[in-house]
Amino acid sequence: ALQDSKKRRLIGSPWKQWERKSPYFPFTRGHFWPGTVAFIAGTLLYLAVTWAHGALGYRPAGLWALLG
Repeated sequence: ALQDSKKRRLIGSPWKQWERKSPYFPFTRGHFWPGTVAFIAGTLLYLAVTWAHGALGYRPAGLWALLG
């Protein structure tokens, strides 16, 4: 937020136009949603890879580091 306000001050109107095109949070304001299947598959892949990281003897990663 601080950087955005600095850019508004320094750049002005072009930055305000860019902000309107570019959402702060992903998949908002009607922008591209990857689809439910891709979202679920990506989440499961993330969970599997971070779980395997600990199962292979490395330091727990991701959600597993918080739970362990």
